Amino acid sequence: MKQAPADVVVSDMRMPGMDGAALFQKLSETHPEAVRIILSGYADEESVFRTIGPAHQYIAKPCDSKSLTNG
Repeated sequence: MKQAPADVVVSDMRMPGMDGAALFQKLSETHPEAVRIILSGYADEESVFRTIGPAHQYIAKPCDSKSLTNG
C-alpha cells in the first residue's frame, strides 16, 4: 500500500504468515480510507468474528463476479 495505494483491498482469510483479519487490522490503522473486503471459503465462527471491525464486508466463496462489482 505504501508503494501502490489502493481504494479497495480484497483478501482471502487464509494466507501464509498473516491472515486476512490481521492484514486488515494493520491496514485499518495505516490506510483507514481503503475499503477492506474479506473473500474466503474458510468460515469458522471465530475467524469471521475477527474480521468485524477491520473488514468492511465478508463475502463467502464461492461467489460470482457480480458480488464484487455490484455490491
